[in-house]
Order: sequence, then structure tokens, then C-alpha cells
Amino acid sequence: VVFMATLSSPIITLPLFLLALTLSYFVYRLPKQSIPYPFVSWSSLCLPFLVYLSFPWFLIVGGGPYFEKIRRNFDPFLFTSLTNFAYLAGVLLFLGFFLFFQKAPLGREIWKWGNKPYLSDLLFGLSTWPLAFLTMSLWTESIESLMLYVFPNYVFEQQVAVLYLEHARENSFAFLLACILTIVLAPFVEELLFRGILQNFCKRYLSCYSALGVTALFFASFHYSFAQGLSNLSIVTSLFIFALFLGTIYEKRGSLLSSIALHALFNAVSVIYLTFFQEAS
Repeated sequence: VVFMATLSSPIITLPLFLLALTLSYFVYRLPKQSIPYPFVSWSSLCLPFLVYLSFPWFLIVGGGPYFEKIRRNFDPFLFTSLTNFAYLAGVLLFLGFFLFFQKAPLGREIWKWGNKPYLSDLLFGLSTWPLAFLTMSLWTESIESLMLYVFPNYVFEQQVAVLYLEHARENSFAFLLACILTIVLAPFVEELLFRGILQNFCKRYLSCYSALGVTALFFASFHYSFAQGLSNLSIVTSLFIFALFLGTIYEKRGSLLSSIALHALFNAVSVIYLTFFQEAS
């Protein structure tokens, strides 16, 4: 934090960002030879995303008056955490049945098509975090510094997910659920959807690197929010970079465990920082 605070000029951070990005490319460069990939059909793409997008509506409308009664009787932060938990747990349960319990289970191919041991995949994902975090931080510092040149008095909005975590701290059980959501459920659901399904689907029509870019663009766009205002520029673009790391290590290892490990560690570090260090800083 102290190191990043000293990097207040894009003249410093932009070259460092480009250096980190170049280093990342050479460290995680993908092999040139074609790699077999899971075949994801149009139906296997559309149905999971339809459930992912429509399940909150189904949860609210399907609950009807019971949903509203529960909302009135519960602490608002706890109610939000319970609703989000039910949403992601429901989507993950659907994905489990949809992907792994078929005659020709697509989920097994999506989960792992590489030949490295599981422990090696896990450690590879965790070890990617320092370079991914450094690259994202340098980009965020660069773009926000440039934005302040254009809008000197602009106050940056926090990411919606971060605000949710901060509010959930008002209720200990709500915060516990929020941590489980952020560190466990969200990485599993998002990696299955974006890297496992969407990225493999894109590789049917695009080169590997183009599929990485398209998937990263969709992943970042899903984190756009009107509430974030102009801060979307730094939030969405930094998540685009993060998604490139996630997609690259998935391709390099042929294992969804690697990208889930990186995603979970990134979210866990964010939760730890918000809980113990944000106020002090």
C-alpha cells in the first residue's frame, strides 16, 4: 500500500504496467501448437447463462409474498447475504447437475483436460497472484491518475461488491455469508461459466488468444454497474486484465482448478484488506 501510494503519476505507473504486462506474457505464454479443447455447443452455452441471469428474478418473483415478508423481518444486510447465497448456491447446484450428470458429461472435460497433478494445478494458480495483482494495481493507479487530470475533483466510487462487503460487516453472520460467497461460491460459479463454458465455446470460432480476449471482455462487462459511475472505467478495465490472467492459466494448465485458485485467492486477499487494513490505511 505504501509502495503504491508513492506511485502517483502515470508517467511512472504506465511504463511499470507495460513492463509487468510484458513479463506476464513471457511467463504465461501459451504454446503455439493446437491444444484439444472441450466441445461446448450453443445449448450448453445459452442455458447456463440464461439460468445465471434469470435466477435472481425467479427467486424474487417465485418467492412472492413470502419473499417480501422475509425481507421485512430480517436485518437488511443479512437479508442481502442470504439472498445472494441462495442465488449463487442455486446456480452452482444447477451447473453441477447440468455439467456433470449427463450421459457424456461436459463438466469433466471442462474441469480438467490437462495432464498435470491437481496439487500442481492448485499451486500454479496461487503462484500467479503476485504478478496478476501487481499488473492490475499498476493499471488501476495509472488510469485513475489520468482520470484525475481530466476530472480533478472526481471522487472515485467503490466497486459494488466492495460496498456489499463493507455493509455486511454490520452483521457478523451476514459478513460470514458474504465471505463464503466471495471466496468460494463466486469463483466456482464464474470460472465454470466464463472460462469453462464461454471460453471453450469461443475457441470453436476464434483463435485461443482471441477467445481469451472475448471472454475477458464479457467477464469484465458483467461487473459494470451504473452505481459505480465513471469508476467503471478503472474497475472494468482492471477486471479485464484479471480475466486475461484467469483465462491464460486455464489454457496453460488445462485445469479449471488453477483459475479458481487464483480467483479465490484474489477475492480472499481483498476481503482481508477490507476487514483489517482499509480503515488503518
